Amino acid sequence: MSAEKYALQSKLSENQSEFEAVSNELAKAKEATQEASAKATELENTANAAKDAEAERTQIQSALDQANKEIERLQSELEQQKMTPPVSVAPSQEEASPPPGQ
Repeated sequence: MSAEKYALQSKLSENQSEFEAVSNELAKAKEATQEASAKATELENTANAAKDAEAERTQIQSALDQANKEIERLQSELEQQKMTPPVSVAPSQEEASPPPGQ
């Protein structure tokens, strides 16, 4: 019975060692899973920030395009004003001479 008891004790120790090894591996796997999850969240946040930045860039580009169109329109209007001689309207006789009695 002593040999049987020794065999069982040996098997129990072996099983405990295997259990501890599996438990350690499980703890490492859980830690790696948590790290991967945190990294995935970080990447998702970065992707969202990049998407927000792209949307803002698009809005700014649109505003810049509109401003450039307005500049072009104003430059064209200014060129037209420079090319058109000013119209001088001579006052009529009634406007040029003061009313009688003054």
